[in-house]
Amino acid sequence: MSIHVTVNGQARDVDVPPGSSLLSLLRDDLGLTGAHYGCGHGACGACYVLVDRKAVPACVTVVEHAAGKEIVTIEGLARGEVLHPGPAGFPRRGRHAVRRLHQRHGHFRCGAAGAGAAGGELDTA
Repeated sequence: MSIHVTVNGQARDVDVPPGSSLLSLLRDDLGLTGAHYGCGHGACGACYVLVDRKAVPACVTVVEHAAGKEIVTIEGLARGEVLHPGPAGFPRRGRHAVRRLHQRHGHFRCGAAGAGAAGGELDTA
């Protein structure tokens, strides 16, 4: 099936098998490897991305639910090598997510969950 999504500001049409995960679309079809496979249940945070500004676990989100929506991955939060304050239109509280995570928790439990945790910090819902 063909699915239309906007990922990190770029409109994309991708052919994917029905029922496949948003995580596989991002990693396998689009080459965006910032979101990771962790627990496979959406509980660990390694796979979190923003879908229409709401943090969702990409490993358990089927591609059909992402059709026509705006997706932001951890790659979309950087300008070159510098993490920017958040996608345009995000409220002030949604800015500097990675810095806030480090201030609150000192460090991530593992490198794999850091990208998803940063995305969760930007959830504006």
